[in-house]
Amino acid sequence: MIGDDYFNLRSRIGTELLALGAALREAPGAESAGEAAVILDNLLASLKEPFVFVVVGEVNTGKSTFLNALFGQDFSKTGVMPTTDKVLYFKHGPETKLTPVTPTLVEVQAPADFLRDFHIVDTPGTNSIDSEHQLITERFVPVADLVLFVFSAMNPWGASAWQFLEKVHREWMRNVVFVLQQSDLRSPEEIQVISDYMAELCRARFGREFPLFPISGKKAYLARSGGAIGADTLLEESGFLKLEAHLNRVVQSQPARQKKLASTLQIARQLLDQLRERSVAATRNIQRRSGLLAELLTEREMQVDRTLKKLLPALEATERDYHEGVLRVAGLTNDLLATRRAFQRPPSPEDEPVRQQSLDHRLLHELHHRTGDRWRQMGLMLEEDVRQYDRYVRSQSRQVLPLPEGFGENDDRSGAESELRRRFTTRIDSALRRFVQALRLDDDIEPGIQRARQTARWLPLLIPLVAVLAGVAGWLGGWQAATIVTGSGAMLVAVVYLITQMRLASARNAILDKLEESTGTLREMLAEQLREETNHAFSKARELLEPLQYATSTVEQDAAQRMERLRRLGESLDTLAADAARLGQAG
Repeated sequence: MIGDDYFNLRSRIGTELLALGAALREAPGAESAGEAAVILDNLLASLKEPFVFVVVGEVNTGKSTFLNALFGQDFSKTGVMPTTDKVLYFKHGPETKLTPVTPTLVEVQAPADFLRDFHIVDTPGTNSIDSEHQLITERFVPVADLVLFVFSAMNPWGASAWQFLEKVHREWMRNVVFVLQQSDLRSPEEIQVISDYMAELCRARFGREFPLFPISGKKAYLARSGGAIGADTLLEESGFLKLEAHLNRVVQSQPARQKKLASTLQIARQLLDQLRERSVAATRNIQRRSGLLAELLTEREMQVDRTLKKLLPALEATERDYHEGVLRVAGLTNDLLATRRAFQRPPSPEDEPVRQQSLDHRLLHELHHRTGDRWRQMGLMLEEDVRQYDRYVRSQSRQVLPLPEGFGENDDRSGAESELRRRFTTRIDSALRRFVQALRLDDDIEPGIQRARQTARWLPLLIPLVAVLAGVAGWLGGWQAATIVTGSGAMLVAVVYLITQMRLASARNAILDKLEESTGTLREMLAEQLREETNHAFSKARELLEPLQYATSTVEQDAAQRMERLRRLGESLDTLAADAARLGQAG
């Protein structure tokens, strides 16, 4: 196909222009890129402008055969070559359609692929439409990329064709090509003589020579239609390859088209550079926002650590207070598990119950009494740190991040701050309460006393029994026997008393062991609670910043991908510009 290299390059340029248009729509500030989009649309439309070939010649010179061979389609069989004396303007269309434009001009639409890139103006014969010469000259020749004068090798001297050529403006003659059709009907020597004479005649009349190509349209069409044997040889003999090579050079190096390609690529490069500048600025803003968010979140973690360090003395003081409370509870444990209680009669259901002092309650009371004010002060300190961090976030991100209205501006946010303090003190108090209740100190007192009472109840029985046995032994065996029985009985009583003491001591030791082991547990529990509460206190900023960081990270990745696409698009435009320059030089 004629001009394949040019049309391939044009198609590639169109593809890159579409990619540039998509990049413009996707870029930040796309709402302001309307003018650039219009420019791109105009460039694309301009690129698609077809080549215009005007074919003139006398009747029966073989113009139809020439066109069939040139584009590989039989015009007469498609019904788009009506027998009329009108000028025909061929364009591409979905179906064959003839539309009169003027009384002497008919627009013909045909579903031929080559008409997408070439528009053909065909005359029925210069010798039969002399009145149309002015129309063709004024309307089509000035805009034609090529004017093909078809002469018959049997009669190349027809006056009408030469008269028509004289009406063509001298400036437009640079696009004129002579086609000596039906050259297979003449010998090579005759063709040479005719060619020399036509060249001499052109120099005499117009002061210049025109490219002249003797061809056989019939042979070329037979070779192209695929029905002839030895198609390659037939095509070579037709002389059509030389004509095609010349037309190819004309299409590829046509100055106006080359200038249009270069201008299109230059404008596309300018638009790309402007888009890249905007994208670079937008990417910098995104990177600035991303860096700021990372800095603010890092500062949050550091602030949480600083606040925890401020709260650490309160944790250590609470641990000391707890230790003192443990000592007091240990003394109370000795009272509750005293030996006398093992020998006291347990209260009956009818008696008024004796209310025992709860160890859990006493320990919790000691902790609240000693630490309540301290943790309220810590709540104030935590609140002040949160307020300070909020102000820092506000000052650092002003006009950069979309912060909620009033965030970090008002220092007197009493409602939210009081809620923060209440939560903090309530959660610490609840944690201490849960911790002490989990010790279940009171669970060891009553069982210990019950076990001691089970042993101690034998003493009131053993002592009278020993006395009776000692008396009987003295009566029967004398004082020595009485002494032995009394000593043995005393030892038995001592053993029972000792077992009672041991059971009370076991209960006391179980409670003291719990208290001793609980000191480390209390520190771990309070430390964990403090970390939880401190993180929660700063969670407002985190809940605000982390989604922004995620969204910014996504936008940053998109921006990086967009910059990479722009870089590749720039490389493609450079390659296309180089290819366009080489194509023009080759032509």
